[in-house]
Amino acid sequence: MPFELIQACRPRQWTKNVLVFAAPLFSFRLDKDIWLAACGAMVAFLLVSSAIYLLNDCLDVEADRAHPAKCRRSIASGRVRRRTALATAALLAVLSLLLSWAITPALAGVVLSYVVIQVAYCLSLKHQALLDLFCISSGFLLRGMAGVLAAGLSFSPWFLLTVGLLALFLAIEKRKAELRVSTDRGVFSRHVLKRYSLPLLLRLESLVAKI
Repeated sequence: MPFELIQACRPRQWTKNVLVFAAPLFSFRLDKDIWLAACGAMVAFLLVSSAIYLLNDCLDVEADRAHPAKCRRSIASGRVRRRTALATAALLAVLSLLLSWAITPALAGVVLSYVVIQVAYCLSLKHQALLDLFCISSGFLLRGMAGVLAAGLSFSPWFLLTVGLLALFLAIEKRKAELRVSTDRGVFSRHVLKRYSLPLLLRLESLVAKI
Protein backbone atom coordinates (compact mmCIF):
# COMPACT_ATOMS: atom_id res chain seq x y z
CA MET A 1 0.00 0.00 0.00
CA PRO A 2 2.64 2.68 0.85
CA PHE A 3 4.38 2.20 -2.51
CA GLU A 4 1.10 2.42 -4.43
CA LEU A 5 0.12 5.51 -2.43
CA ILE A 6 3.42 7.19 -3.31
CA GLN A 7 2.82 6.30 -6.95
CA ALA A 8 -0.61 7.94 -6.73
CA CYS A 9 1.15 11.15 -5.63
CA ARG A 10 2.87 11.15 -9.05
CA PRO A 11 6.51 11.59 -8.03
CA ARG A 12 7.44 12.15 -11.68
CA GLN A 13 5.68 15.51 -11.44
CA TRP A 14 7.61 16.64 -8.36
CA THR A 15 10.30 18.22 -10.54
CA LYS A 16 7.88 21.09 -11.22
CA ASN A 17 8.50 22.29 -7.68
CA VAL A 18 12.13 23.09 -8.49
CA LEU A 19 10.74 26.36 -9.87
CA VAL A 20 10.62 27.54 -6.25
CA PHE A 21 14.40 28.00 -6.48
CA ALA A 22 14.19 30.35 -9.49
CA ALA A 23 13.98 33.57 -7.46
CA PRO A 24 16.88 32.78 -5.08
CA LEU A 25 18.95 31.56 -8.03
CA PHE A 26 18.46 34.63 -10.19
CA SER A 27 18.95 36.96 -7.24
CA PHE A 28 22.49 35.52 -6.98
CA ARG A 29 22.12 35.22 -3.22
CA LEU A 30 24.08 32.42 -1.56
CA ASP A 31 22.84 33.00 2.00
CA LYS A 32 22.23 29.72 3.79
CA ASP A 33 18.99 30.92 5.37
CA ILE A 34 17.54 31.90 2.00
CA TRP A 35 18.17 28.50 0.48
CA LEU A 36 16.92 26.63 3.55
CA ALA A 37 13.69 28.63 3.40
CA ALA A 38 13.41 27.91 -0.32
CA CYS A 39 13.87 24.20 0.39
CA GLY A 40 11.05 24.40 2.90
CA ALA A 41 8.84 26.10 0.32
CA MET A 42 9.63 23.37 -2.19
CA VAL A 43 8.67 20.67 0.31
CA ALA A 44 5.43 22.54 1.03
CA PHE A 45 4.55 22.57 -2.67
CA LEU A 46 5.59 18.94 -3.03
CA LEU A 47 3.11 18.03 -0.31
CA VAL A 48 0.25 20.17 -1.56
CA SER A 49 0.68 19.22 -5.22
CA SER A 50 0.61 15.55 -4.23
CA ALA A 51 -2.62 16.23 -2.34
CA ILE A 52 -4.16 17.74 -5.47
CA TYR A 53 -3.10 14.77 -7.61
CA LEU A 54 -4.76 12.40 -5.14
CA LEU A 55 -7.94 14.48 -5.13
CA ASN A 56 -8.02 14.69 -8.91
CA ASP A 57 -7.60 10.93 -9.32
CA CYS A 58 -10.38 10.29 -6.82
CA LEU A 59 -12.74 12.58 -8.71
CA ASP A 60 -11.78 11.08 -12.09
CA VAL A 61 -11.67 7.45 -10.97
CA GLU A 62 -14.53 6.28 -13.22
CA ALA A 63 -13.19 8.05 -16.30
CA ASP A 64 -9.67 6.76 -15.58
CA ARG A 65 -10.93 3.18 -15.38
CA ALA A 66 -12.31 3.52 -18.91
CA HIS A 67 -9.01 4.95 -20.21
CA PRO A 68 -6.50 2.48 -21.73
CA ALA A 69 -3.51 3.97 -19.89
CA LYS A 70 -4.95 5.79 -16.88
CA CYS A 71 -6.74 2.62 -15.75
CA ARG A 72 -3.37 1.45 -14.41
CA ARG A 73 -3.14 4.31 -11.93
CA SER A 74 -3.13 3.27 -8.28
CA ILE A 75 -6.60 4.61 -7.43
CA ALA A 76 -8.30 3.66 -10.70
CA SER A 77 -6.93 0.13 -10.50
CA GLY A 78 -8.13 -0.28 -6.92
CA ARG A 79 -4.70 -0.72 -5.39
CA VAL A 80 -5.37 2.39 -3.29
CA ARG A 81 -8.84 2.97 -1.83
CA ARG A 82 -10.48 6.33 -2.49
CA ARG A 83 -11.07 6.87 1.24
CA THR A 84 -7.37 6.32 1.95
CA ALA A 85 -6.37 8.65 -0.89
CA LEU A 86 -8.71 11.43 0.25
CA ALA A 87 -7.54 11.15 3.87
CA THR A 88 -3.93 11.29 2.71
CA ALA A 89 -4.68 14.30 0.51
CA ALA A 90 -6.22 16.17 3.44
CA LEU A 91 -3.25 15.32 5.67
CA LEU A 92 -0.71 16.43 3.05
CA ALA A 93 -2.56 19.71 2.47
CA VAL A 94 -2.66 20.49 6.20
CA LEU A 95 1.03 19.65 6.60
CA SER A 96 1.87 21.88 3.65
CA LEU A 97 -0.04 24.82 5.11
CA LEU A 98 1.55 24.35 8.54
CA LEU A 99 5.04 24.16 7.07
CA SER A 100 4.53 27.20 4.85
CA TRP A 101 3.04 29.17 7.76
CA ALA A 102 6.11 28.32 9.86
CA ILE A 103 8.30 29.81 7.13
CA THR A 104 6.16 32.90 6.62
CA PRO A 105 2.38 33.55 6.68
CA ALA A 106 2.64 35.09 3.20
CA LEU A 107 3.87 31.76 1.86
CA ALA A 108 0.91 30.04 3.49
CA GLY A 109 -1.31 32.48 1.59
CA VAL A 110 0.29 31.43 -1.69
CA VAL A 111 -0.12 27.74 -0.86
CA LEU A 112 -3.76 28.32 0.09
CA SER A 113 -4.32 30.16 -3.20
CA TYR A 114 -2.83 27.19 -5.03
CA VAL A 115 -5.21 24.84 -3.21
CA VAL A 116 -8.28 26.95 -4.03
CA ILE A 117 -7.39 27.29 -7.73
CA GLN A 118 -6.45 23.65 -8.18
CA VAL A 119 -9.52 22.33 -6.36
CA ALA A 120 -11.67 24.54 -8.60
CA TYR A 121 -9.73 23.14 -11.57
CA CYS A 122 -10.35 19.55 -10.48
CA LEU A 123 -14.05 20.14 -9.85
CA SER A 124 -14.96 22.23 -12.87
CA LEU A 125 -12.44 24.53 -14.54
CA LYS A 126 -10.51 21.76 -16.28
CA HIS A 127 -13.55 21.40 -18.52
CA GLN A 128 -13.61 25.11 -19.43
CA ALA A 129 -11.56 26.19 -22.43
CA LEU A 130 -9.02 28.97 -21.75
CA LEU A 131 -9.74 28.92 -18.01
CA ASP A 132 -7.99 25.57 -17.81
CA LEU A 133 -4.89 27.15 -19.36
CA PHE A 134 -4.82 29.87 -16.72
CA CYS A 135 -5.25 27.32 -13.93
CA ILE A 136 -2.32 25.26 -15.21
CA SER A 137 -0.06 28.29 -15.64
CA SER A 138 -1.06 29.74 -12.26
CA GLY A 139 0.47 26.71 -10.57
CA PHE A 140 3.89 27.58 -11.98
CA LEU A 141 3.50 31.28 -11.23
CA LEU A 142 2.57 30.57 -7.61
CA ARG A 143 5.62 28.34 -7.25
CA GLY A 144 7.80 31.20 -8.47
CA MET A 145 6.10 33.58 -6.03
CA ALA A 146 6.61 31.07 -3.22
CA GLY A 147 10.35 31.19 -3.79
CA VAL A 148 10.34 34.99 -3.58
CA LEU A 149 8.35 35.05 -0.34
CA ALA A 150 10.20 32.20 1.35
CA ALA A 151 13.56 33.81 0.61
CA GLY A 152 12.37 37.23 1.78
CA LEU A 153 13.18 38.83 -1.59
CA SER A 154 11.47 41.72 -3.34
CA PHE A 155 9.06 41.00 -6.16
CA SER A 156 10.32 41.87 -9.62
CA PRO A 157 7.58 42.61 -12.19
CA TRP A 158 9.86 41.22 -14.89
CA PHE A 159 10.36 37.98 -13.00
CA LEU A 160 6.62 37.50 -12.53
CA LEU A 161 5.90 38.41 -16.15
CA THR A 162 8.53 36.02 -17.45
CA VAL A 163 7.42 33.10 -15.30
CA GLY A 164 3.73 33.77 -15.98
CA LEU A 165 4.08 34.01 -19.76
CA LEU A 166 6.40 31.02 -19.96
CA ALA A 167 3.97 28.96 -17.88
CA LEU A 168 1.05 30.03 -20.09
CA PHE A 169 3.05 29.18 -23.21
CA LEU A 170 3.82 25.70 -21.86
CA ALA A 171 0.15 25.17 -20.99
CA ILE A 172 -0.85 26.06 -24.55
CA GLU A 173 1.79 23.71 -25.96
CA LYS A 174 0.52 20.93 -23.70
CA ARG A 175 -3.04 21.31 -24.95
CA LYS A 176 -1.86 21.62 -28.57
CA ALA A 177 0.09 18.35 -28.34
CA GLU A 178 -2.86 16.60 -26.67
CA LEU A 179 -5.26 17.89 -29.32
CA ARG A 180 -3.07 16.66 -32.15
CA VAL A 181 -2.73 13.20 -30.61
CA SER A 182 -6.46 13.01 -29.89
CA THR A 183 -7.33 14.13 -33.43
CA ASP A 184 -5.01 11.53 -34.94
CA ARG A 185 -6.44 8.74 -32.80
CA GLY A 186 -10.01 9.89 -33.03
CA VAL A 187 -10.40 9.69 -29.26
CA PHE A 188 -10.28 12.74 -27.00
CA SER A 189 -8.27 12.10 -23.85
CA ARG A 190 -9.75 15.20 -22.21
CA HIS A 191 -13.29 16.56 -22.52
CA VAL A 192 -12.00 20.13 -22.79
CA LEU A 193 -10.07 19.30 -25.97
CA LYS A 194 -13.37 19.24 -27.86
CA ARG A 195 -13.65 22.97 -27.16
CA TYR A 196 -10.31 23.77 -28.74
CA SER A 197 -9.17 23.92 -32.33
CA LEU A 198 -5.63 23.82 -33.64
CA PRO A 199 -5.91 27.28 -35.29
CA LEU A 200 -7.04 28.78 -31.96
CA LEU A 201 -4.13 27.26 -30.06
CA LEU A 202 -1.69 28.38 -32.76
CA ARG A 203 -2.99 31.95 -32.47
CA LEU A 204 -2.69 31.83 -28.68
CA GLU A 205 0.81 30.44 -29.00
CA SER A 206 1.81 33.26 -31.35
CA LEU A 207 0.22 35.91 -29.13
CA VAL A 208 1.96 34.77 -25.94
CA ALA A 209 5.29 34.34 -27.70
CA LYS A 210 5.19 37.91 -29.02
CA ILE A 211 4.41 39.59 -25.70
